[in-house]
Amino acid sequence: MITIQNVAPNMIANNLEPAYPTHPGEVLKDEIEYRGISQKRLAAEISVPYSLLNEVLNGKRPVNTEFALLIEAALDVPAQPLLNMQARYNMLVTKRNNQFVEKLSKVQKMVAAFRICKESGYDGCLPFISPFPIQQYALMLFVIHPLVGFARPHLFQARLLHLLPNLPLFLLFVLC
Repeated sequence: MITIQNVAPNMIANNLEPAYPTHPGEVLKDEIEYRGISQKRLAAEISVPYSLLNEVLNGKRPVNTEFALLIEAALDVPAQPLLNMQARYNMLVTKRNNQFVEKLSKVQKMVAAFRICKESGYDGCLPFISPFPIQQYALMLFVIHPLVGFARPHLFQARLLHLLPNLPLFLLFVLC
C-alpha cells in the first residue's frame, strides 16, 4: 500500500481495488480477437486442448506458469504480467469470499489472544503438555470450535482448561 502524507489511503489510485476483478484470460481473449486468431488455431499452435484454452479465456480456469509461457511463445505477450494479473485476480476474489474473510478474522483473533497472553506475563499460558504444536492449539481454538459449533460449549471450555491449565480464565471465555 502506498502512503502519502496528508492524503487518505483510499484517495491514492494505486491503492484502489476494481469493482470487478479482471481475469487475465479476458485480456488474452481480447488480444486474440484483435489479431484475428481463432481459439482452435491458437490451441493447436500451443498444443493444448481447445477446451482448456476456452476455459482460460472465459475466466473459468487460472493462467498457470506453463500456459503463460506457451502464450508468450505464440503471441509474444510477456508471461510475467499475465501471472501477476492472475495473482491479483486470485487475491481480489479471495478477499471477497465471505467464508474466507470469517476464517481470516478468527486467525487475527487468535494472534491477538496470544499477544495479550504473552504481554500479560503468562509466558507459560500455552505449555507444551501434549505432542501438539502451538498451531494445533490455535486450530482447535479458532477453527474447529467455531466451525463445528459444539452443542455444549462448556465441555469444550473444560477440555481447553485441561489442555491449557495456565490460560487466564478471562481469555478462555473471550476465545470461546
